[in-house]
Amino acid sequence: MKKFVSLFYCFSLLTVLRANVVMLKEKEITAKEWTVYRQPTNYNCLAVENEVLWIGTDIGVLEVDTKELTYRFHNDKDGLAGNDVRAIEIDNTGAKWFGTFGNGVSKYDGSSWTTYNMANSGLASDYVKVIAPDPLGNIWFGFSTYQEKQETAVGTCRFDGKNWKRYTMDTGLVDNRVQDILITDAGKIIWFATFQGVSKYETETDTWTTLNRINSGLPDNEIGCISSDERGNIWFGTENAGIIKFDGTSWTGFCSENGLYHDDVTDVLPDPTDGKIWVIYDYKGGGATVYDGQAWTSYDISNTGLSGDYIGACVIDQSGNKWFINDSWKKARGGNPTTPGITKFDGKTWTKYVLSNMLPSNTMQCAFVDSSGVLWFGTSSAGAIKMKDGIWSVCDTSTGLADNTVFDICEDKNGFKWFATLHGLSKYDGKNWTTFNRSNSGLTENYIKCIASDNKNSIWCGTYYGGVAVYNGKKWTSYTTGNSSLTHNYVTAIMIEPDGKKWMGTYGKGVCVYDGKKWKTYNVSNSGLVNDTVNAIFLDSKGNKWIATSAGISVFDGKNWKSYTTKNGLSSLGILDLTADFNGAVWAGTYNGAAVFSGEKWKMFNVRNSDLPTETVTCVVVDNTDVKWFGTDKAGIVKFTGTRK
Repeated sequence: MKKFVSLFYCFSLLTVLRANVVMLKEKEITAKEWTVYRQPTNYNCLAVENEVLWIGTDIGVLEVDTKELTYRFHNDKDGLAGNDVRAIEIDNTGAKWFGTFGNGVSKYDGSSWTTYNMANSGLASDYVKVIAPDPLGNIWFGFSTYQEKQETAVGTCRFDGKNWKRYTMDTGLVDNRVQDILITDAGKIIWFATFQGVSKYETETDTWTTLNRINSGLPDNEIGCISSDERGNIWFGTENAGIIKFDGTSWTGFCSENGLYHDDVTDVLPDPTDGKIWVIYDYKGGGATVYDGQAWTSYDISNTGLSGDYIGACVIDQSGNKWFINDSWKKARGGNPTTPGITKFDGKTWTKYVLSNMLPSNTMQCAFVDSSGVLWFGTSSAGAIKMKDGIWSVCDTSTGLADNTVFDICEDKNGFKWFATLHGLSKYDGKNWTTFNRSNSGLTENYIKCIASDNKNSIWCGTYYGGVAVYNGKKWTSYTTGNSSLTHNYVTAIMIEPDGKKWMGTYGKGVCVYDGKKWKTYNVSNSGLVNDTVNAIFLDSKGNKWIATSAGISVFDGKNWKSYTTKNGLSSLGILDLTADFNGAVWAGTYNGAAVFSGEKWKMFNVRNSDLPTETVTCVVVDNTDVKWFGTDKAGIVKFTGTRK
């Protein structure tokens, strides 16, 4: 007969605590040709080894030395199987095991990497959710399943260092969807959390036992996590009914009615130093709650130093410190805003660990170097980023920018910076911001796609279906299909020659050239232009116009046209940006990496032959030291100090 004890709920709410903030400096490693600046979006999992944290993110493994206050990333270029890391464990030899989403498992012994996947081993799936090393040297794995359907689940498997063995429902597992694994009794008993209850496997006798709502005190079959405390109690976290303690005989339950924040539990962590039970919440938020045997205490963003209420993972180190990680994508679910963060709680003080020099966004729209050598990038959602003296800083709506989506940046003769945004034009004089939009100026459209400054210090703005708007510092002039020979009101690129001619690329209607009096159009019908949708226009030192289109690159020397496509050197037709280095080589950002043309042939850099983290290079710029910088889609900024060879 099962016993279920429901304890009286005592709740206490802590007063608001201020957190200390510690900045982590990126660890210096051997200089490479390629440097990637990228902000992790998701912190997925966590392990602690003495004073080092190992954090699985969506861009690789983050290694944090909490003593030296440094950090570094390990990714697929170093030997990691894949960059989306969902599970981390450290075995009894000190080797780290990293489970990835779709690329199998990697083992790292501190110097070399070994990858196991479905193709080269007995690993049951490349989508690894949980890793559990046992004291006997075996490594147990559980796997993520597509939409958690039973028919696509693969169960669990064990690796003894040489051989693999798989366990499924056919061998005794209650459900093939394994959510967590617990090792007890010196490796003699393995517990599996599933969507249909718990399986207990006794390795010496090869015996399976099923625990579920029908035959035990489990109030819910959907078990997300399992842990054990110093007294040998087993704790189960459920997805609908809180947590349950099993002492081998009786069952004790806690839920939202008697202590928990809510009943969807991410993990249960018994503290070996004081016996308290920590419960964390991720999917629905809520921070953490802790039980001291009599009362519950709640910790969330309002009364602690936590970065957010969605706790992705927590570990307790040998000193009793609690380490929490948050990620940012869950803020879309509502509740308190969350940013990726690392927080430590020592029982009295909360300390946030912040990665220094991180980008606010990983998606770049444009790149620009000003007359002082300062590097600027416009982002898709986080304003404009600038790098000065090796430090990134941000200009956004909180500082005066019209909108955080920045499509283009230019500089006028006074050194003022101009920003084309989704909701107007912004001017920055180094101290103050001024915004121009349809409400307070002659702009015909707030969505400004491109900008350029001419030799009279006028600002030319290409807009989204509003034609071209020109501001000379006093008045505005507009050119549209209705009052000029502009072929399309969606203007995607503007380049201004030293003699004042304006070259305007359009969406689907070719290139329009305006000399102040007359208009001329180049398109696929009347010229050698390879495609009528233009993404960028670049003027080289010889006066050649390089036009990036959706179907390749066209070069016009004033008389003759030459085009480059996949038929004569390019590996991608979609060309997004163009520039040139100090030697005159032309660099292009494409949907298939970066391309460089030395005058004879094109060379491509992509994820397969370089350290580019993605194929889509949205913008390219060369700084005043001839270093190449690439903005990417969802993969940050890349610095390249090598050559085109």
